[in-house]
Amino acid sequence: MAVRFPHGGSSTVSDLEFIGAWKLLGELIGPSEWQWDQDAMPRSNRAESLDSILGKGLCFGLDALCRCLVEDSYRNTMHATNPFMEANQHLLLHEQAVNPASNRSIKGARLSEHALQVWDEASVDERERVLRIAGESLQPLLGSRSDETQAQHSPNEPRSLRPVDTPGPSEALLSRALPGALPEDICALVSEGLSTGGMFATCDPLLLIRASVEWIAQDAFQQIRRRSELVGGPVTGWPSRLREYFWDARGYAETCSYLKPIAEEAMCLARRLEDVGEWSETEGGQAVQLAQKVFTWGGRSPDEVTAEAVRKVFWNALQDELVHDGAPMGSGWSKVAAFATNHLEAEERRDPQAIWDSRVSTAIVSRLDRMLIAAGAREVPLEFRDIGPANVGQGGTRPRDFELRWCNAYAKWRCQFAGSNFVRAMRDILNGCPRPASDDSYPPMPLPDGTSAPWTVRGVEMVLFMDGY
Repeated sequence: MAVRFPHGGSSTVSDLEFIGAWKLLGELIGPSEWQWDQDAMPRSNRAESLDSILGKGLCFGLDALCRCLVEDSYRNTMHATNPFMEANQHLLLHEQAVNPASNRSIKGARLSEHALQVWDEASVDERERVLRIAGESLQPLLGSRSDETQAQHSPNEPRSLRPVDTPGPSEALLSRALPGALPEDICALVSEGLSTGGMFATCDPLLLIRASVEWIAQDAFQQIRRRSELVGGPVTGWPSRLREYFWDARGYAETCSYLKPIAEEAMCLARRLEDVGEWSETEGGQAVQLAQKVFTWGGRSPDEVTAEAVRKVFWNALQDELVHDGAPMGSGWSKVAAFATNHLEAEERRDPQAIWDSRVSTAIVSRLDRMLIAAGAREVPLEFRDIGPANVGQGGTRPRDFELRWCNAYAKWRCQFAGSNFVRAMRDILNGCPRPASDDSYPPMPLPDGTSAPWTVRGVEMVLFMDGY
Protein backbone atom coordinates (compact mmCIF):
# COMPACT_ATOMS: atom_id res chain seq x y z
CA MET A 1 0.00 0.00 0.00
CA ALA A 2 0.96 3.65 -0.30
CA VAL A 3 0.51 6.81 1.71
CA ARG A 4 -1.89 9.17 -0.03
CA PHE A 5 -1.97 12.94 0.31
CA PRO A 6 -5.55 14.16 -0.35
CA HIS A 7 -4.32 17.76 -0.65
CA GLY A 8 -1.26 16.86 -2.69
CA GLY A 9 -2.64 16.03 -6.12
CA SER A 10 -1.25 12.69 -7.25
CA SER A 11 1.54 12.62 -4.66
CA THR A 12 2.13 9.25 -2.99
CA VAL A 13 4.97 7.50 -1.19
CA SER A 14 5.27 3.88 -0.19
CA ASP A 15 4.37 2.89 3.35
CA LEU A 16 8.00 1.98 4.06
CA GLU A 17 9.29 5.32 2.73
CA PHE A 18 6.85 7.22 4.93
CA ILE A 19 7.80 5.20 8.02
CA GLY A 20 11.49 5.77 7.28
CA ALA A 21 10.94 9.54 7.02
CA TRP A 22 8.92 9.52 10.26
CA LYS A 23 11.69 7.61 12.04
CA LEU A 24 14.52 9.77 10.73
CA LEU A 25 12.77 13.06 11.53
CA GLY A 26 12.17 11.96 15.11
CA GLU A 27 15.69 10.67 15.63
CA LEU A 28 17.36 13.80 14.23
CA ILE A 29 15.26 16.67 15.57
CA GLY A 30 12.57 15.15 17.77
CA PRO A 31 12.41 15.67 21.56
CA SER A 32 15.07 13.74 23.43
CA GLU A 33 12.53 11.44 25.13
CA TRP A 34 10.51 10.82 21.95
CA GLN A 35 10.56 7.28 20.55
CA TRP A 36 9.55 6.91 16.93
CA ASP A 37 7.83 3.52 17.26
CA GLN A 38 5.63 4.30 20.25
CA ASP A 39 5.11 8.04 20.75
CA ALA A 40 2.77 10.46 19.00
CA MET A 41 4.02 13.20 16.69
CA PRO A 42 2.18 16.56 16.82
CA ARG A 43 0.20 17.26 13.67
CA SER A 44 0.90 21.04 13.84
CA ASN A 45 -1.12 21.62 10.66
CA ARG A 46 -1.54 25.25 9.62
CA ALA A 47 -2.77 26.98 6.50
CA GLU A 48 0.55 28.75 6.02
CA SER A 49 3.56 28.45 3.73
CA LEU A 50 6.35 25.99 4.50
CA ASP A 51 8.75 28.87 5.17
CA SER A 52 6.25 30.34 7.62
CA ILE A 53 5.84 27.18 9.70
CA LEU A 54 9.59 26.56 9.69
CA GLY A 55 10.11 30.13 10.85
CA LYS A 56 7.85 29.40 13.82
CA GLY A 57 9.92 26.39 14.80
CA LEU A 58 7.33 23.79 13.73
CA CYS A 59 9.93 21.53 12.08
CA PHE A 60 9.04 18.49 14.20
CA GLY A 61 5.47 17.80 13.14
CA LEU A 62 3.42 15.62 10.85
CA ASP A 63 2.41 18.53 8.64
CA ALA A 64 6.02 19.59 8.05
CA LEU A 65 6.94 15.96 7.37
CA CYS A 66 4.19 15.60 4.78
CA ARG A 67 5.18 18.81 3.01
CA CYS A 68 8.65 17.35 2.43
CA LEU A 69 7.20 14.19 0.88
CA VAL A 70 4.76 15.70 -1.63
CA GLU A 71 5.53 17.22 -5.01
CA ASP A 72 7.15 20.67 -4.84
CA SER A 73 4.03 22.47 -6.05
CA TYR A 74 2.11 21.32 -2.94
CA ARG A 75 4.69 22.19 -0.28
CA ASN A 76 2.83 25.33 0.80
CA THR A 77 -0.41 23.40 1.32
CA MET A 78 -1.58 22.09 4.69
CA HIS A 79 -1.55 18.27 4.71
CA ALA A 80 -1.89 16.76 8.21
CA THR A 81 -5.67 17.12 8.19
CA ASN A 82 -8.49 14.76 9.16
CA PRO A 83 -8.92 13.65 5.52
CA PHE A 84 -5.20 12.76 5.45
CA MET A 85 -5.55 10.76 8.67
CA GLU A 86 -8.61 8.98 7.29
CA ALA A 87 -6.89 8.16 4.00
CA ASN A 88 -3.94 6.62 5.84
CA GLN A 89 -5.58 5.01 8.84
CA HIS A 90 -3.74 1.77 8.05
CA LEU A 91 -0.52 3.51 9.15
CA LEU A 92 -1.56 6.33 11.48
CA LEU A 93 -3.72 6.45 14.61
CA HIS A 94 -5.16 9.50 16.32
CA GLU A 95 -3.43 10.32 19.61
CA GLN A 96 -2.68 13.46 21.59
CA ALA A 97 0.92 14.69 21.38
CA VAL A 98 3.07 17.26 23.14
CA ASN A 99 3.88 20.51 21.37
CA PRO A 100 7.68 20.87 21.90
CA ALA A 101 7.42 24.66 21.81
CA SER A 102 4.62 25.14 24.38
CA ASN A 103 4.71 21.76 26.15
CA ARG A 104 0.92 21.63 25.73
CA SER A 105 -1.16 18.69 24.57
CA ILE A 106 -2.34 19.00 20.96
CA LYS A 107 -3.69 16.72 18.23
CA GLY A 108 -1.15 14.20 17.04
CA ALA A 109 -0.67 10.81 15.42
CA ARG A 110 1.31 7.67 16.13
CA LEU A 111 2.22 4.69 13.97
CA SER A 112 -0.20 1.76 13.93
CA GLU A 113 0.66 -1.83 14.73
CA HIS A 114 0.53 -2.52 10.97
CA ALA A 115 3.10 0.23 10.33
CA LEU A 116 5.50 -1.22 12.88
CA GLN A 117 5.05 -4.65 11.31
CA VAL A 118 5.87 -3.21 7.87
CA TRP A 119 9.13 -1.84 9.28
CA ASP A 120 9.97 -5.02 11.19
CA GLU A 121 9.47 -7.17 8.10
CA ALA A 122 11.60 -4.98 5.83
CA SER A 123 15.14 -6.15 5.11
CA VAL A 124 18.19 -4.23 6.31
CA ASP A 125 18.88 -3.11 2.73
CA GLU A 126 15.31 -1.84 2.29
CA ARG A 127 15.51 0.12 5.54
CA GLU A 128 18.83 1.71 4.59
CA ARG A 129 17.44 2.65 1.17
CA VAL A 130 14.36 4.44 2.53
CA LEU A 131 16.41 6.21 5.21
CA ARG A 132 18.73 7.57 2.50
CA ILE A 133 15.69 8.80 0.56
CA ALA A 134 14.27 10.33 3.74
CA GLY A 135 17.51 12.19 4.42
CA GLU A 136 17.24 13.88 1.04
CA SER A 137 13.51 14.61 1.35
CA LEU A 138 13.82 16.15 4.81
CA GLN A 139 16.58 18.62 3.95
CA PRO A 140 14.22 21.65 4.21
CA LEU A 141 13.49 20.70 7.83
CA LEU A 142 16.98 19.58 8.80
CA GLY A 143 18.63 22.64 7.31
CA SER A 144 16.18 24.96 9.02
CA ARG A 145 16.55 23.22 12.37
CA SER A 146 20.33 23.34 12.31
CA ASP A 147 20.17 27.15 12.33
CA GLU A 148 18.07 27.34 15.47
CA THR A 149 19.38 27.99 18.97
CA GLN A 150 17.60 27.82 22.30
CA ALA A 151 18.48 29.67 25.46
CA GLN A 152 17.19 27.09 27.91
CA HIS A 153 17.06 23.33 28.00
CA SER A 154 13.84 21.40 28.63
CA PRO A 155 12.73 17.75 28.48
CA ASN A 156 11.26 18.34 25.02
CA GLU A 157 14.40 19.69 23.36
CA PRO A 158 15.94 17.78 20.47
CA ARG A 159 18.38 15.12 21.61
CA SER A 160 21.22 16.88 19.80
CA LEU A 161 20.76 20.05 21.89
CA ARG A 162 19.88 18.69 25.32
CA PRO A 163 22.71 17.67 27.66
CA VAL A 164 22.57 14.22 29.20
CA ASP A 165 22.88 14.23 32.98
CA THR A 166 21.04 11.27 34.45
CA PRO A 167 22.65 9.87 37.58
CA GLY A 168 22.40 6.12 37.83
CA PRO A 169 22.27 3.81 40.82
CA SER A 170 25.49 3.14 42.69
CA GLU A 171 27.66 0.12 41.96
CA ALA A 172 27.04 -1.18 45.47
CA LEU A 173 23.29 -1.04 44.95
CA LEU A 174 23.52 -2.72 41.56
CA SER A 175 25.56 -5.58 42.98
CA ARG A 176 22.80 -6.36 45.50
CA ALA A 177 19.66 -5.50 43.51
CA LEU A 178 20.44 -6.89 40.05
CA PRO A 179 20.20 -10.63 39.23
CA GLY A 180 23.16 -12.51 40.66
CA ALA A 181 25.65 -14.84 39.04
CA LEU A 182 24.31 -17.33 36.53
CA PRO A 183 24.44 -20.85 38.08
CA GLU A 184 26.15 -23.56 36.03
CA ASP A 185 23.08 -25.81 36.00
CA ILE A 186 21.01 -22.96 34.53
CA CYS A 187 23.62 -22.30 31.85
CA ALA A 188 23.68 -26.03 30.99
CA LEU A 189 19.89 -26.05 30.62
CA VAL A 190 20.01 -23.07 28.26
CA SER A 191 22.78 -24.65 26.19
CA GLU A 192 20.68 -27.78 25.84
CA GLY A 193 17.78 -25.79 24.43
CA LEU A 194 19.74 -23.44 22.14
CA SER A 195 20.79 -24.03 18.54
CA THR A 196 23.08 -21.57 16.76
CA GLY A 197 24.23 -23.76 13.87
CA GLY A 198 21.76 -22.59 11.23
CA MET A 199 21.24 -19.27 9.48
CA PHE A 200 19.27 -18.03 12.51
CA ALA A 201 19.48 -18.91 16.19
CA THR A 202 16.61 -21.11 17.36
CA CYS A 203 15.71 -22.60 20.69
CA ASP A 204 13.37 -24.82 22.65
CA PRO A 205 11.42 -21.97 24.31
CA LEU A 206 10.12 -24.12 27.17
CA LEU A 207 13.65 -25.05 28.23
CA LEU A 208 14.67 -21.40 28.35
CA ILE A 209 11.51 -20.50 30.26
CA ARG A 210 12.25 -23.33 32.72
CA ALA A 211 15.75 -21.92 33.10
CA SER A 212 14.27 -18.46 33.83
CA VAL A 213 11.92 -19.88 36.47
CA GLU A 214 14.71 -21.83 38.17
CA TRP A 215 17.17 -18.93 38.14
CA ILE A 216 14.61 -16.69 39.84
CA ALA A 217 13.98 -19.47 42.38
CA GLN A 218 17.68 -19.73 43.23
CA ASP A 219 18.62 -16.07 42.99
CA ALA A 220 18.54 -13.87 46.09
CA PHE A 221 16.26 -10.82 45.88
CA GLN A 222 16.39 -7.59 47.84
CA GLN A 223 13.72 -4.95 47.49
CA ILE A 224 14.77 -1.53 46.21
CA ARG A 225 12.77 1.68 46.36
CA ARG A 226 13.21 5.18 44.98
CA ARG A 227 16.14 4.02 42.83
CA SER A 228 18.64 4.13 45.68
CA GLU A 229 17.15 2.59 48.82
CA LEU A 230 17.48 -1.09 49.67
CA VAL A 231 14.71 -2.38 51.95
CA GLY A 232 14.94 -5.34 54.31
CA GLY A 233 17.25 -8.25 53.74
CA PRO A 234 17.69 -10.62 50.79
CA VAL A 235 15.18 -13.46 50.29
CA THR A 236 15.12 -16.47 47.99
CA GLY A 237 12.38 -18.50 46.36
CA TRP A 238 9.23 -17.56 44.49
CA PRO A 239 6.94 -17.42 47.57
CA SER A 240 9.29 -15.15 49.50
CA ARG A 241 9.71 -12.89 46.50
CA LEU A 242 5.93 -12.55 46.13
CA ARG A 243 5.58 -11.51 49.77
CA GLU A 244 8.05 -8.68 49.04
CA TYR A 245 5.71 -7.13 46.45
CA PHE A 246 5.28 -3.38 46.90
CA TRP A 247 3.65 -0.74 44.73
CA ASP A 248 1.93 2.59 45.30
CA ALA A 249 2.53 2.45 49.09
CA ARG A 250 0.85 -0.98 49.29
CA GLY A 251 2.33 -4.37 50.06
CA TYR A 252 1.18 -7.73 48.71
CA ALA A 253 -1.92 -8.18 50.88
CA GLU A 254 -3.01 -4.55 50.59
CA THR A 255 -2.64 -4.60 46.81
CA CYS A 256 -4.71 -7.78 46.48
CA SER A 257 -7.45 -6.21 48.60
CA TYR A 258 -7.36 -2.96 46.63
CA LEU A 259 -7.52 -4.67 43.23
CA LYS A 260 -10.24 -7.20 44.08
CA PRO A 261 -13.25 -4.91 43.32
CA ILE A 262 -11.56 -3.65 40.14
CA ALA A 263 -11.07 -7.24 38.95
CA GLU A 264 -14.71 -8.11 39.78
CA GLU A 265 -16.03 -5.10 37.87
CA ALA A 266 -13.81 -5.97 34.89
CA MET A 267 -15.13 -9.55 34.95
CA CYS A 268 -18.75 -8.35 34.77
CA LEU A 269 -18.00 -6.05 31.84
CA ALA A 270 -16.03 -8.76 30.03
CA ARG A 271 -18.78 -11.34 30.39
CA ARG A 272 -21.41 -8.87 29.28
CA LEU A 273 -19.35 -8.01 26.20
CA GLU A 274 -18.90 -11.67 25.26
CA ASP A 275 -22.57 -12.48 25.88
CA VAL A 276 -24.10 -9.54 24.00
CA GLY A 277 -21.29 -8.27 21.77
CA GLU A 278 -21.70 -4.64 22.84
CA TRP A 279 -22.06 -2.46 25.91
CA SER A 280 -24.97 -0.18 26.65
CA GLU A 281 -24.27 3.51 27.09
CA THR A 282 -24.26 3.02 30.86
CA GLU A 283 -21.91 0.04 30.62
CA GLY A 284 -19.63 2.00 28.31
CA GLY A 285 -19.39 4.71 30.94
CA GLN A 286 -18.58 2.09 33.56
CA ALA A 287 -15.86 0.68 31.28
CA VAL A 288 -14.27 4.13 30.96
CA GLN A 289 -14.32 4.59 34.74
CA LEU A 290 -12.80 1.14 35.19
CA ALA A 291 -9.97 1.90 32.75
CA GLN A 292 -9.28 5.19 34.51
CA LYS A 293 -9.03 3.37 37.86
CA VAL A 294 -6.53 0.96 36.34
CA PHE A 295 -4.52 3.83 34.84
CA THR A 296 -4.46 5.63 38.17
CA TRP A 297 -3.28 2.52 40.00
CA GLY A 298 -0.64 1.82 37.38
CA GLY A 299 0.65 5.39 37.23
CA ARG A 300 -0.40 6.02 33.62
CA SER A 301 -2.89 8.66 32.47
CA PRO A 302 -3.73 8.74 28.74
CA ASP A 303 -5.11 12.02 27.43
CA GLU A 304 -8.44 10.50 26.46
CA VAL A 305 -10.22 7.27 27.32
CA THR A 306 -13.34 6.35 25.36
CA ALA A 307 -15.76 3.46 25.70
CA GLU A 308 -14.90 2.40 22.16
CA ALA A 309 -11.17 2.23 22.95
CA VAL A 310 -11.80 0.18 26.09
CA ARG A 311 -14.14 -2.13 24.18
CA LYS A 312 -11.51 -2.82 21.51
CA VAL A 313 -8.87 -3.53 24.14
CA PHE A 314 -11.25 -5.93 25.93
CA TRP A 315 -12.00 -7.77 22.68
CA ASN A 316 -8.34 -8.20 21.72
CA ALA A 317 -7.50 -9.36 25.23
CA LEU A 318 -10.41 -11.80 25.48
CA GLN A 319 -9.76 -13.30 22.05
CA ASP A 320 -5.99 -13.36 22.61
CA GLU A 321 -5.51 -12.10 19.09
CA LEU A 322 -5.60 -8.84 17.15
CA VAL A 323 -9.31 -8.46 16.44
CA HIS A 324 -9.11 -4.64 16.35
CA ASP A 325 -5.90 -3.23 14.86
CA GLY A 326 -6.80 0.24 16.10
CA ALA A 327 -7.05 -0.80 19.75
CA PRO A 328 -4.61 1.24 21.84
CA MET A 329 -1.72 -0.47 23.60
CA GLY A 330 0.92 0.69 26.05
CA SER A 331 1.88 0.13 29.67
CA GLY A 332 -1.47 1.40 30.93
CA TRP A 333 -3.59 -0.37 28.33
CA SER A 334 -1.68 -3.60 28.97
CA LYS A 335 -2.98 -3.43 32.54
CA VAL A 336 -6.54 -2.91 31.25
CA ALA A 337 -6.12 -6.01 29.06
CA ALA A 338 -4.89 -7.95 32.09
CA PHE A 339 -7.90 -7.01 34.22
CA ALA A 340 -10.28 -7.68 31.32
CA THR A 341 -9.15 -11.31 31.34
CA ASN A 342 -8.26 -11.87 34.99
CA HIS A 343 -11.34 -14.10 35.50
CA LEU A 344 -10.16 -16.49 32.78
CA GLU A 345 -7.67 -17.96 35.25
CA ALA A 346 -10.53 -20.12 36.54
CA GLU A 347 -11.76 -21.21 33.09
CA GLU A 348 -10.49 -24.22 31.17
CA ARG A 349 -8.55 -23.66 27.94
CA ARG A 350 -8.52 -19.88 28.39
CA ASP A 351 -5.89 -17.69 29.99
CA PRO A 352 -5.51 -14.14 31.30
CA GLN A 353 -3.33 -11.56 29.64
CA ALA A 354 -0.22 -10.60 31.59
CA ILE A 355 0.79 -7.02 32.27
CA TRP A 356 3.66 -6.44 29.85
CA ASP A 357 5.12 -3.19 31.15
CA SER A 358 8.64 -1.88 31.63
CA ARG A 359 9.27 -3.78 34.86
CA VAL A 360 7.83 -7.18 33.91
CA SER A 361 9.48 -7.16 30.49
CA THR A 362 12.81 -5.98 31.94
CA ALA A 363 12.81 -8.89 34.40
CA ILE A 364 12.35 -11.45 31.64
CA VAL A 365 14.52 -9.90 28.93
CA SER A 366 17.49 -9.11 31.19
CA ARG A 367 17.67 -12.72 32.40
CA LEU A 368 17.17 -14.17 28.92
CA ASP A 369 19.86 -11.87 27.56
CA ARG A 370 22.45 -13.03 30.10
CA MET A 371 21.54 -16.70 29.71
CA LEU A 372 21.72 -16.62 25.92
CA ILE A 373 25.05 -14.76 25.87
CA ALA A 374 26.52 -17.23 28.37
CA ALA A 375 25.37 -20.10 26.14
CA GLY A 376 27.06 -18.61 23.08
CA ALA A 377 24.14 -16.91 21.33
CA ARG A 378 24.85 -13.79 19.28
CA GLU A 379 21.28 -13.03 18.33
CA VAL A 380 17.80 -13.43 19.77
CA PRO A 381 16.32 -16.83 18.83
CA LEU A 382 13.45 -16.69 16.35
CA GLU A 383 11.05 -18.09 18.94
CA PHE A 384 11.52 -14.94 21.02
CA ARG A 385 11.38 -12.40 18.18
CA ASP A 386 8.31 -10.74 19.75
CA ILE A 387 9.76 -10.68 23.27
CA GLY A 388 11.40 -7.41 24.22
CA PRO A 389 11.42 -4.56 26.72
CA ALA A 390 8.21 -2.53 26.78
CA ASN A 391 9.67 0.95 27.01
CA VAL A 392 12.98 1.55 28.74
CA GLY A 393 11.65 2.86 32.03
CA GLN A 394 13.59 4.61 34.77
CA GLY A 395 13.98 3.77 38.44
CA GLY A 396 15.70 1.12 40.50
CA THR A 397 18.22 -0.72 38.35
CA ARG A 398 16.59 0.37 35.09
CA PRO A 399 17.44 0.95 32.35
CA ARG A 400 19.51 -2.24 32.15
CA ASP A 401 22.03 -2.99 29.43
CA PHE A 402 21.30 -5.77 26.93
CA GLU A 403 23.92 -7.33 24.69
CA LEU A 404 21.49 -8.85 22.21
CA ARG A 405 19.22 -6.81 19.96
CA TRP A 406 15.70 -7.31 21.33
CA CYS A 407 12.60 -5.91 19.69
CA ASN A 408 11.01 -2.79 21.17
CA ALA A 409 7.82 -4.29 22.59
CA TYR A 410 6.17 -1.07 23.67
CA ALA A 411 2.63 -0.48 22.32
CA LYS A 412 2.69 -3.62 20.17
CA TRP A 413 -0.17 -6.11 20.54
CA ARG A 414 1.85 -9.00 19.13
CA CYS A 415 4.39 -8.43 21.92
CA GLN A 416 1.60 -8.20 24.47
CA PHE A 417 0.42 -11.65 23.37
CA ALA A 418 3.95 -13.10 23.26
CA GLY A 419 4.78 -11.72 26.70
CA SER A 420 1.55 -13.12 28.11
CA ASN A 421 2.38 -16.54 26.68
CA PHE A 422 5.79 -16.40 28.35
CA VAL A 423 4.31 -15.53 31.75
CA ARG A 424 1.64 -18.25 31.43
CA ALA A 425 4.33 -20.80 30.67
CA MET A 426 6.19 -19.72 33.81
CA ARG A 427 2.98 -20.22 35.79
CA ASP A 428 2.47 -23.70 34.35
CA ILE A 429 6.07 -24.68 35.14
CA LEU A 430 5.69 -23.50 38.73
CA ASN A 431 2.48 -25.52 39.08
CA GLY A 432 3.36 -28.74 37.29
CA CYS A 433 7.02 -29.26 36.47
CA PRO A 434 9.73 -30.69 38.74
CA ARG A 435 12.74 -28.51 39.29
CA PRO A 436 15.73 -29.22 37.02
CA ALA A 437 18.02 -32.01 38.26
CA SER A 438 15.57 -32.99 41.01
CA ASP A 439 12.11 -34.42 41.63
CA ASP A 440 11.13 -31.54 43.90
CA SER A 441 8.14 -29.40 43.00
CA TYR A 442 8.09 -25.64 43.28
CA PRO A 443 6.28 -24.36 46.38
CA PRO A 444 2.69 -23.13 45.83
CA MET A 445 1.71 -19.49 45.70
CA PRO A 446 1.17 -17.88 49.11
CA LEU A 447 -2.14 -16.06 49.58
CA PRO A 448 -2.65 -12.95 51.71
CA ASP A 449 -4.65 -14.90 54.31
CA GLY A 450 -1.74 -17.22 55.03
CA THR A 451 -2.97 -20.16 52.95
CA SER A 452 -1.59 -21.18 49.55
CA ALA A 453 -2.89 -22.08 46.09
CA PRO A 454 -1.58 -22.87 42.59
CA TRP A 455 0.32 -20.05 40.97
CA THR A 456 -1.65 -17.59 38.83
CA VAL A 457 -0.60 -15.21 36.08
CA ARG A 458 -1.11 -12.31 38.51
CA GLY A 459 1.14 -13.93 41.10
CA VAL A 460 3.95 -14.65 38.64
CA GLU A 461 3.58 -11.15 37.24
CA MET A 462 3.95 -9.58 40.70
CA VAL A 463 7.22 -11.41 41.28
CA LEU A 464 8.50 -10.28 37.87
CA PHE A 465 7.34 -6.72 38.55
CA MET A 466 9.67 -6.56 41.55
CA ASP A 467 12.49 -8.44 39.81
CA GLY A 468 12.44 -5.94 36.93
CA TYR A 469 12.78 -2.81 39.03
